[in-house]
Amino acid sequence: MPAAAQPPLRLTDDDLKAVIKDVNKKDKFAQACAALHDQVTHHAFPRRDALFTAVLRVGTVLKTRHAEGSAAWRLGLSLFEEAAGSERFINGREEGDVGKLRDLVQAARATTDAADAEPENNGDGGGSGDALGAGRGRADADAPRVKPKTHNPKPKTHNPKPKTQSP
Repeated sequence: MPAAAQPPLRLTDDDLKAVIKDVNKKDKFAQACAALHDQVTHHAFPRRDALFTAVLRVGTVLKTRHAEGSAAWRLGLSLFEEAAGSERFINGREEGDVGKLRDLVQAARATTDAADAEPENNGDGGGSGDALGAGRGRADADAPRVKPKTHNPKPKTHNPKPKTQSP
């Protein structure tokens, strides 16, 4: 008979700080969201403010570093919905804080719904082609954003004023 799944361990303050750092890294974002989701779901975190701040940080990172409708947004939506629906998590919080969390739920839901509603290329070759790549500014939307170096194509020339002799 298989043993019942044990809830995840409660994160220490240092562990939570490490998870917040991982939220900022694309390669560790999913793992960090899962860790935060587990804490919101399974534990009465003694420092709710720190956990709440971490959940809000996920929203900031999503808005600034991840393409709308990406898998990262779906993870964020799951986390935000769990946090907003947990009376234990939002009980006693200021209405402004709860409003921020609800705004994140709406933003995540809107971006994932929009991605779900995007027509997919069915490969038949028909259509205007506008749907292909709609909402995407480049081939790899989750690639890091790097500001291109500006290049001045016009070379600078040195034209000194001719010296005039005074009488």
